[in-house]
Amino acid sequence: MILSLAILIILSLIFSRLFEKMQLPGLIGMLIAGILIGDSSGDYFYHILNNNEYNILKWVFVNEKVFQFSPEFRNLCLIIILFRAGLGIDRDNLKKIGYPALKMSIIPGLFEASIIMYSAHIILNLPIIETSLLAFVIAAVSPAVIVPAMLNLKEKGIGNKKDVPTLVLASASIDDLVAISLFGVCLSLNLNSAGNSYDWVVIKIPSMIISGILFGYLIGLFFIKINNLINLSVVYKFITLLVTGIFLCHFEKISPFPFSSLLSIITIAYIINDKDKLLSSELSKKFNNLWKFSELLLFSLIGAEVDVTLAFEIGLLGLLIFLLGLFGRSIGVWISLVGSILNKREKLFCVMAFLPKATVQAAIGGTALAVGIASGGLILSMAVLSILVTAPLGSIAIKIWAEKLLQEDDDV
Repeated sequence: MILSLAILIILSLIFSRLFEKMQLPGLIGMLIAGILIGDSSGDYFYHILNNNEYNILKWVFVNEKVFQFSPEFRNLCLIIILFRAGLGIDRDNLKKIGYPALKMSIIPGLFEASIIMYSAHIILNLPIIETSLLAFVIAAVSPAVIVPAMLNLKEKGIGNKKDVPTLVLASASIDDLVAISLFGVCLSLNLNSAGNSYDWVVIKIPSMIISGILFGYLIGLFFIKINNLINLSVVYKFITLLVTGIFLCHFEKISPFPFSSLLSIITIAYIINDKDKLLSSELSKKFNNLWKFSELLLFSLIGAEVDVTLAFEIGLLGLLIFLLGLFGRSIGVWISLVGSILNKREKLFCVMAFLPKATVQAAIGGTALAVGIASGGLILSMAVLSILVTAPLGSIAIKIWAEKLLQEDDDV
């Protein structure tokens, strides 16, 4: 298994570097590396080259030991993403960019999710409760694409007059948290829907949100208190926080009351950042370093689980569904910025910047399949399809149009 894992990582690094050389997101290369050595592709190549001379291909392409642990790897990556996102939410920055950022964090994602949920229900004839999972898997923007692009614009001084890159950065982070949190709620409803009345669902959703935030708030304060009392090294603090996130995810499965571990993890990270900037900075560096390795596993493993045949079967229908969703997201972004100080070109840039998908889709795209939901394979294929289409297009659009749309000497 270790050797197989090493092969997977090396291929991911090679493909990632190739795509970066082409000025495209490296994560696309990682995904493709996973698709090429996954079960579906591996069997395909093996049958084409069905000869003893090529038996090594069977071992390389479809060594299932690595993929047995894929759900656990992805869950760990999701915990890392949530801690990184929560530690990056700054109250002062949110106050600075104000109400438009809050609207952009919520409205576009809800518009996109609603359209995807109902269009998938009509086009693919799936139950609404399952299309709700698909909706919130797709309805999140990509920090992996957006963050480096916006930081690059800030360094060049493009759009800084009205803080457009900061607006996009803050909104994207919270957008992801909203999508992930609502996905967690929908997943719980899918797993526990049998015998539950709609009245129970109405009670359960706010209960999950309240208990998740409350637990996170209390644990965050406790963590800061312990940090002040006991002088631990940064490594031990980091490990303690990561293990806490793992325990919370397990607790959600056995909890006697409705509880959202994802919201709890986000809240812990936010409280730490809000109450202790030094501790937050130390932990952020550790999580960022761990993420550099984790993303290689995340994107390659999610690619490896894709059913290539199913992906081709739903290709055009899947494309139609999430293009409709992107249209809804774009309308939501524009509505969110009505009444803001941004001009039409800056609003159009925000629409473009909110198109790419990647990190969240890779982190939670295979969850429905892992827990045995009937449409899990389709949801995973749609998630990967959305990454392959929107990540390169969004990245290219930002690079080409940023300077043209964010010219600060012509506020029309």
